[in-house]
Parts: sequence; structure tokens; C-alpha cells
Amino acid sequence: ADDCFLQFLNIRVHESQGYESKQIPLRPRVRFNARKVAKEMEENGVPQDQITYNTLLSGFAKRGDVEGCYECFSEMLRRKLEPNTITFSCLMTAFVRRGDMDGALEAVEEMKSRQIPLDEVAYNTLIDGYAKVGDFDSATQTLKEMDASRFQPGTITYNSLIAGFGKVGRVEDARSLFNEMGRRNVRRDTVSYNALISAYVRVGDIENSVKIVEEMKKKRVRVDATTYNAIIDAYAKKGLFEEVWTWLSHMNEAKVKPDFVTYTILIDGLFKAGDFDAAVDVYEEMRKQRQPMSLITYNMLISIFSRRKVLNKVHSLLADMKREGVMPDIITYNSLIDAYCKSDDLLKAVETFDKMLTENVKPNTITFNTLIEAHVRQGDIDGGFMVLEEMRTHRVRVDGITYNTLLKGTAKEGLIQDMEDILAQMLDKGIKPGTITIAVVAEACVEKRRLDVLERLFEKLRTAGAKPDAMAYAHAIAGFCKADDTEAADKFVELMREDKVEPITHVVNALVSSQ
Repeated sequence: ADDCFLQFLNIRVHESQGYESKQIPLRPRVRFNARKVAKEMEENGVPQDQITYNTLLSGFAKRGDVEGCYECFSEMLRRKLEPNTITFSCLMTAFVRRGDMDGALEAVEEMKSRQIPLDEVAYNTLIDGYAKVGDFDSATQTLKEMDASRFQPGTITYNSLIAGFGKVGRVEDARSLFNEMGRRNVRRDTVSYNALISAYVRVGDIENSVKIVEEMKKKRVRVDATTYNAIIDAYAKKGLFEEVWTWLSHMNEAKVKPDFVTYTILIDGLFKAGDFDAAVDVYEEMRKQRQPMSLITYNMLISIFSRRKVLNKVHSLLADMKREGVMPDIITYNSLIDAYCKSDDLLKAVETFDKMLTENVKPNTITFNTLIEAHVRQGDIDGGFMVLEEMRTHRVRVDGITYNTLLKGTAKEGLIQDMEDILAQMLDKGIKPGTITIAVVAEACVEKRRLDVLERLFEKLRTAGAKPDAMAYAHAIAGFCKADDTEAADKFVELMREDKVEPITHVVNALVSSQ
């Protein structure tokens, strides 16, 4: 059994190499050698028992480091130390942090085979994992199993589920669990209330969110920065800045200090509302308050300023990062490249791309798609194809956005053969072009009087299940009408009926008249 489970863990380790977790940011990988550590422990008189290895496992689990956990676990078995509930709970945590529920469940099966019972931590870890991957049926079932065991679901368990339901907009389910906590006398803490507030905010129900804050105050539950941030964010997203300033005032009166999230919400909201001066003022205030700045914080701010093309602030943030020894990552570089591309400074974008390679930051699909889109927007289709080749050289996944961008670009430039080639590659990989792209392709074929290509492409698209919309059909029918090919026009009208697409008669008439 030990060998089977170790083999499974080893497989998961190899699968996790280079895997970007959705739950936590990747840290630089530090190779852990359990045997080397064990030898050092032995030399320094540190007892090598179950508790020691579980402590090591816990540290790696919190980082989602499956490899470190594997090394620890295999060394435990080599030293004939029996794993217990804590050991397996740590392994489950590592898998859950990576969003790998299959791995977590395999750990549960191994526990059962060893007749090791699940404890409260193990149940909570499973429920939290299911909630994070959106498998609420399994999460609810595990909650029932926990309830039937000698462990009663507690505050942490309920909080995980309430937050999970809230993130997918299932506010009634979140409220139901919150009420259940009250009925079962399970303590509802600040996190419980914040999770429910966030659930209402996510569906745009500010009124109920505010009522929950009032309830917190009445019940003397601590209202923290997360609480205020949720309400402020809700009002900022709606552009209701009078209410935003009111709640900032409430925050100040309650002696709750704004954190980097508060400032980020304000900067982003003010930019979206078009109040650029106020947004920059808030940023300067944030710097004056010397808010702790992590890589995540820098990336959020760089992304905001990059989207608004405020490059002087972006450069200021980069200088701050360098001064504080915070290294840019793929998110930082993608924001920078996007900002330069949106400013039509392709030279600077390419320089930034080259710099990230020298810094050993691996570009991803977003990086290349941004560069391809910039080339295509400037009418440089050859440049777009060159980036595509480099994308393949770097073994980066080519997705629907990549193909759609190139397809629209070749269509707009009237490069019919290139357009056909790209479409063939897309369909071969099972990627369907968007309806807008199909309409652009149809328009290009008509403009270049390549109705033979149009017929061929429509047949391929429909066979692949990528049905053209009313606008694409309008371009096609108008093209055939203009060419006096009534037979083909009638055929396409019939295809529209088969596809249950409502015709746009006035558009067809207008297109025929304009050609």
C-alpha cells in the first residue's frame, strides 16, 4: 500500500511541475531534500519522530508544495514512522492549495485503507477544496458526512461554504448556511459576516450588504477593513462616490485603517469614473501612508495604471519595486506589454518582452496574444505570424483568442489564403471562431469576390458546429445577390432556416445596394 500511494504522489509531483495554481501565486521553487534535512537533524540532536515530520509537512502543505510533501512523506515511511491523521490532512491541504481534488481524495482513500479516521481539519480541508473548485454538491455531501460523524461542522467549515457559494453568485444558498449557523448555535464571526456581505455585493445587492454591516454592529461583531472594502467596492463599481466617501468616513470613525485593498478599489473606481486626477491623488496618499507593498499589490496597481495608459505612474511603481527588491513576474510584464501595445509603442513592448526573457520569466499565452493583437491592429499581419511562430518555439499554448485575432486580421487585409489556413488550423484543433469573426470572414470573401471560398468556409464551419450568425449570412446572401447567383443566395437562405437564424432583411438590402 505504501508503494502504491508513493507512486501516486510521485505522479502528482511530476504533473504539478510548472503548474500555475489558481489558488496561490507560485513562489520560486526551492528543492527540498528530506534525507539531507533528516541527517542535519540527527547531527543536531533533533528528534526525528512523527511530530517533526508532520511539522515539516505542514509548512510545505501551506505553500501547496506537493513535491516537498512527497519528499517528507517518503522519508517518514523510509524511517518506519507511521503517518497519522495530521500527516494526511497536510497532504490533502497541499493538493487543495493546488486545486487538485483528485489528489486530495486519493489521500482520503489511503487514510481509509490504513483505518485512519478523518478529523475536523481533514473534513474542513475537503469542504474548502470542493468549494474552491465549485463542486458544491460534493461539498454539501461532505458536510453531511461530517455532521453524521463525531465531528460537528464549525465556524471554519461554514465560512468556507458560504464564501464558495458567494463567489458563484448563489446568495440564497450562502444565506441559508449563514442562518443554519445561527440555528445550530455555531459562532458567526467576522469572516462569516464578510463572506455573506461579499455574496450580496457580487450580485449587486448593496442594500442587503449594508443591513448585514448594521447587524454586525448591533451584535458587537468586529467590523474590519475587509467589511468596509466590500461595501466601498460595491459603491465604487456603480460610480456612487458620495456613498464611497461616506463609508470611508465611517471607516475612519471606527478607527479601521484603510489597507492596500481599499486604496486599490478607490484608484480603480476613480479611473473607471474618469476622475484621473483624484485617482492619482489617492495613489500618492497611499505612498505617503507607506502601505506595505507586496508583489500582488504592485501588480494590481501596475495593471490599473497600465490599462489607463498612465505610463509615468507605471514607471514610478517599477522603480519602487526595484528599490524594495521585489522582482517583477509574468503578471507585471504582461501588464507592461499591454500598456505599451495600447499606446502603439510596439518597440517598447518588444523590448519589455526581451527583458522578461533575460530575467528568466517565461511568457504565457496572454503575453503572445497581446503582441499579436498589437501587430494585427497596426496592419502588420506578417509581424503577427512571426509572433505566432515564436509562441510555438516557446511551446506556449495557442488558444482561440490567438486564432480569432489572426483570422480577423487576415480577413480585414483581404489575405484570403492566409485566412483559410488559419481557419483550417483552428477547426483542426477543435477551436471555433466567434460569430463576429465569422461575419468579418464572410465580408472579406464578398469584398474580394471569392464566393467560392465563402461557400467552402461556411460548409466547414457548419460541419464543425460553428454556426454563422445573421450578420454573416447577410454578407453572404448580399454577395451572391450582387453576383446574380440567385441559386447560391437561395441555398444560403435555406441554410439560415436550418440553423434557425432570424434574417436581417434590411441589412441584406443595404449591403446589396452598397456593393
